Amino acid sequence: MNTPPVDRIVERAVRAATSPGAGAIEELIDIAQGHRAPLEAAHTVLVERLYRRPDDFDATGALLLVIRALQQVGHMPGRS
Repeated sequence: MNTPPVDRIVERAVRAATSPGAGAIEELIDIAQGHRAPLEAAHTVLVERLYRRPDDFDATGALLLVIRALQQVGHMPGRS
């Protein structure tokens, strides 16, 4: 079964938010293959999740990781 990148990004970000480890941001960028679109879609999924349940601290932490990944992709030469 092939999981869409957005689902994998959200899942990995939530996992990293609950048990932080080195390289989580880079892993999210790798899952997105260096493209902003999957990270932006994961951002939307997490914002919607928080809209439904504002006290979802795992989603809050995951959203922060996705934002950091987006910031890095935006500053990496050759990545869109």
